[in-house]
Amino acid sequence: MGAEQYHEMAIVARAAAASEALPRRRSQHEQSAERWEEMARLAEDTADRKIINEAARRANPYGQS
Repeated sequence: MGAEQYHEMAIVARAAAASEALPRRRSQHEQSAERWEEMARLAEDTADRKIINEAARRANPYGQS
């Protein structure tokens, strides 16, 4: 799953929380949305690091300082 999909899952969880009548279930949906958003942030960070690492490898293909 990519960051976009995690963001979509967070939206779904927030919608479920908004439509939930039971407070405990609503809280569970909200916590789920927060976890999805955190996973999206981590996926975005990983993608950013991948780009940086690839650029570094192209600049120095043999790992020499």
